[in-house]
Amino acid sequence: SSDVCSSDLITAMIIIGAKGIPMKKMATAWLWIWLSGFAFVTISSFGRGIETSWWARDVREKFGITMQSSALGYTNHSVTHMTFLMCVCLFIYCFQDKLKKKDLLKIFAINIFLFLYTFSATGVASCIICIICIALLRCSESNETGWKTMRIVSMLALPVCVAAAILLPVVLTAGAFSKVDSLFTGRLRCSREYLVSGPYTLFGCRIYDIPRNGYFFLDSSYVTVMAQLGIVTFVTVMCLYEFAVYKMIKKKQIYEIAITITALVGGLTEPYMFNTSMKNLSLFFIGA
Repeated sequence: SSDVCSSDLITAMIIIGAKGIPMKKMATAWLWIWLSGFAFVTISSFGRGIETSWWARDVREKFGITMQSSALGYTNHSVTHMTFLMCVCLFIYCFQDKLKKKDLLKIFAINIFLFLYTFSATGVASCIICIICIALLRCSESNETGWKTMRIVSMLALPVCVAAAILLPVVLTAGAFSKVDSLFTGRLRCSREYLVSGPYTLFGCRIYDIPRNGYFFLDSSYVTVMAQLGIVTFVTVMCLYEFAVYKMIKKKQIYEIAITITALVGGLTEPYMFNTSMKNLSLFFIGA
């Protein structure tokens, strides 16, 4: 399908074309574009009519609780929070030399405040993970033992995420699966459906053209790549990611590492890592 071709092509273009590009200049320009867009959409949502604005809340069942979330002008509450996360990653990367503890605390506070509107578990958790990673990497940078520990953690992030994305949906028993799936807000069910029934192909297929019973949409970036782009692409991209993390560790690029780990963890429940939403800053680091 055209969507599969475009996402595959753009991913390849970023990885191949980013080498030699001044990342800071690119990220700085991108930061203001994302921030201005995010501010415009969220602020303008407060001025719309009651039928189309954030006042028209989405009533959902989450964590066994009935709650009202708001997308603040975006198409989906998760899209809102993941857009904010992209702004955070760009801000941290651009101003890393001037970043202080109080700046991280301010980001944390804004993240929690936004969560009270979106109730996006993936969004709020990803942002918290990013802040924690930066804090730990900064503390361990000058400590040999601490840096060795963080180096191991960084290298294990991708294998653990891949294993969780592929194994959790199929190895859990019925009772355990139901509980874990509720934590993942129902996202494991569709992953399980694909992982059990396939089809597995070398270079991908039009997964949504295959008739299935009921709602089916892959949210996991890892399972999505395997299904839509194929096993060869999946293995290739995962190897590139792991090699790039290894190179980042050797250069002690702590902010690139933190943002990459954030993307890897968020990719467990969001398909943004390799699609055309352009919310994955770590792809540029891989290319670089």
